[in-house]
Amino acid sequence: MDIAYGYGERSLMTRIREYSIWILPPEPVFDRLAQIITQISKQYSTPSFEPHVTLLGNLSLLEQEVSSKTQQLANFLKPFTLHLTTAGLLNEYFRSLFINIEKTEELMEAHQKARTLFRSGREPEFFPHLSLMYGNFSREIKEKIIAEIGKDFQIRFEVKDMYVTLCSSNIALKDWRRLAQFTFQTVKEN
Repeated sequence: MDIAYGYGERSLMTRIREYSIWILPPEPVFDRLAQIITQISKQYSTPSFEPHVTLLGNLSLLEQEVSSKTQQLANFLKPFTLHLTTAGLLNEYFRSLFINIEKTEELMEAHQKARTLFRSGREPEFFPHLSLMYGNFSREIKEKIIAEIGKDFQIRFEVKDMYVTLCSSNIALKDWRRLAQFTFQTVKEN
């Protein structure tokens, strides 16, 4: 969705687009997962994309409003650990093949705080995952891929920031892009 209000230069400031808030794994985890995504993409002619966890998606707002609320969220959050567990598959385009993520108290609290800040009550239940492949493929093909890449990941990494990303299921994948990074302002208590 890309709706402009007004005319000329001013319309750029008042354009409503769809955004998501992403968590990205740090290096070297990012590179390892990006290689898996790229390998699958080449082998099965699927879209390639950055490895990410969507904390909250399909936010139809002005970019300034998304940035302001994401900064508020970052100010509230403390660094926490994400635990990627096992491969999974669904019969859904954007969740075709993925790695499940443990629903820790910190992750669920971050998601709930984001929903509250953005007044996002329309989304389905939060299903934390990191996609490896987008597309409509048979269960057999996805099981074959899991057999090749392995089912058990058991990857842990610390989350200290998040990104506002121009992306949604209504925006062409080639146009998805990170716009701004927001670092959590509070420190983890020992």
